[in-house]
Amino acid sequence: MRNRRLGTSLLLAALVAVVTVLVATRGGEADDTPNADPKKTAAFMRAKLASSQKVLEGLVSKDFDLIASGSKELEQMSDAAAFQRFPDPVYRHYSREFRRLAGKLNRLAVDRNLEGASFTYMHATTTCISCHEYVRDVIKVADAAADGGEIETASDRR
Repeated sequence: MRNRRLGTSLLLAALVAVVTVLVATRGGEADDTPNADPKKTAAFMRAKLASSQKVLEGLVSKDFDLIASGSKELEQMSDAAAFQRFPDPVYRHYSREFRRLAGKLNRLAVDRNLEGASFTYMHATTTCISCHEYVRDVIKVADAAADGGEIETASDRR
C-alpha cells in the first residue's frame, strides 16, 4: 500500500512538472486571440497553475483542506469570462469538462477520498494539456489560414 501511494505521488509530481513546463514555455501564447490581452491571459493561466499546484501539494501531503481550496479556486476560475475564449464546440467541450472535474475534485476532497481525488486531478491535467494542444495546433492554425497568414506546423517549431 505504501509503494502504491509513493507511486501515485511520483506520478502526480511528474504530471505537474510536465504541465508547468508546457505553460512556462508557452506563456500566454496558447490562448491568445486577436482580441485577447496576452499579459492578462498569461496572468490568468499562471493563477490556474498556482491553484493546480495547491491541489497537488494537498494530494501528496494528504491535506484535504488544501485540495478543497485549490479545486474551489479552479472551479471559480473556470466560470470566469476569461476562461470562455473561443466559440468553438471542441473548446467548449474541454471547458465544460474541466469545470465538471474541478467540481468533482472539490467534492472528493470534502469526502476525504484521496484516491478518487488523485485520479480526478490526473484527468483534469490531461484535459488541460489536450485543450492547450487543440488551441495551439487547431484553432491557431485555422485562424492563421482564415487571415491568409502563414501556418506554422509543429515541425517548423523544432
